[in-house]
Amino acid sequence: YMPIVDARELAGDALTIGDIAITCVDMPHGPIWSTGFRFEHDGKSAGYATDFHDITPEMASLFRGLDLWVVDALREAPHPTHSHLAQTLDAIERLEPAQALLTHMDQSMDYDRLCATLPRHVRPAHDGQSIIL
Repeated sequence: YMPIVDARELAGDALTIGDIAITCVDMPHGPIWSTGFRFEHDGKSAGYATDFHDITPEMASLFRGLDLWVVDALREAPHPTHSHLAQTLDAIERLEPAQALLTHMDQSMDYDRLCATLPRHVRPAHDGQSIIL
């Protein structure tokens, strides 16, 4: 397929678009790297971290204390390029976001079972979901 995005390389680890401050961090994703983001606006913060298999100190620093963290939890079993449920829940406990939404889940992650067993501030994300901070 032809690209549908005019890709641009991130210059540095921070930028501002309008009145939204965006900070970036490199995340290990198997043998390559992906990028995680922290968005801040009007005293609220949200982070997006998918496509990583380990949490580096730089990631922990960027994602600590978010109002909302949208975070990778591919499946229950460990995976070589993605965070698994126990690893993600451990990171959520350590980094203390007010809310966390699990994303990038495979078909083994049953929505109803997760809702019944996850901590109250952690939920599986779903298509079309909107969050107001």
